[in-house]
Amino acid sequence: MKLQLYILRQLSFALLLAVSGILFVALPGIAVSTVQRMPFADTHLLLRYLPLVLKTLAPYALPICFLLAVVSTYGRLAADREWTAIQMAGIHPWKMLLPGLVIALSLGGLTYWMVSTDLPNTKREQKQLLKDVATLSLKSLKPGRTTLQFRDFYLRARSRDPQNQNILYDVHIRKPDEESGENIDVFADKVYISTEGEWLVVRVYGGRTASIKHGAQAFLDYAEYSLSLEQLVGGGGAVGNHPAYLTSKDIQAELKQGVDDRQRDTLLRFELQYRMAMASIYLVFLGIGAPTGVILRKGTQLGALAVAIGFGLLYYVLSVELGRDIGRSGKVEPWVGAWFVPIVGSISAWIMMQRSLKR
Repeated sequence: MKLQLYILRQLSFALLLAVSGILFVALPGIAVSTVQRMPFADTHLLLRYLPLVLKTLAPYALPICFLLAVVSTYGRLAADREWTAIQMAGIHPWKMLLPGLVIALSLGGLTYWMVSTDLPNTKREQKQLLKDVATLSLKSLKPGRTTLQFRDFYLRARSRDPQNQNILYDVHIRKPDEESGENIDVFADKVYISTEGEWLVVRVYGGRTASIKHGAQAFLDYAEYSLSLEQLVGGGGAVGNHPAYLTSKDIQAELKQGVDDRQRDTLLRFELQYRMAMASIYLVFLGIGAPTGVILRKGTQLGALAVAIGFGLLYYVLSVELGRDIGRSGKVEPWVGAWFVPIVGSISAWIMMQRSLKR
């Protein structure tokens, strides 16, 4: 028990160091990205938005931190010959994985709660905050500012009316066309912009439109464009309808009632399975990380940590790119795409553990 508590303390300390290190490295980049995404938000809104971003990244960063902690801890045990001493004492090495199993199950439970219950609401709040910033920036345009950009929407003017800051002159607008999806350029003598509820309304007086793809032009005396703030700040479908913004309980309730749309049924079932698969990755990383540290004990710790990061990145690339494509395609059962990479990772972990025991 003392030995396992010792390993548990080492793992916990290494995990804390890994989390602190990733925060130290990633936080400046996240802050810069947040400022770029919300260039006209005040400090208060930025400070509200930044923790939401960190929460959405936590289910992806924590497993990497855990993997680094496992590789570092068990690699040091092997390098200091403590692993050999454990075997010579007649203790099966696999029993030394129990501390890692405790942390893996704890983090897995936390991650599942986050992705199934907390993060859908966090994503709603995050998107609503982006809409609030967009609305605020349009309602309180700073003097002299003549450029606006929200994802695919771009507006640039030569000047603004000093009496009404929402009136702009000699304007170039680039906006997505609702039917074709291509970008349309609008050149206008005068434009009035405003927000009405959940919509950005652009009223154009005297101008012409031009299609970038087809080169077609049309002249107009007056036109009015209404663009959803939902689409401008977030893209994709409506928040309330997208599986990523639904809790697992909501998804289960909808599936229980029956879903007529086969594609949506597939997306909902995949989302449920994918969330459970995300929580299980700690067990996979424990099975991969411990043998990696033991096998590479003769090398440098930096080399072992580099291999661990490579494993983590490979998992996420395959899980996001391959697993999601397979699970959402509808050609196979949704659980196949969600669990494909964890199953392959588990098989790899078993092989590596057998190899490490022989050494």
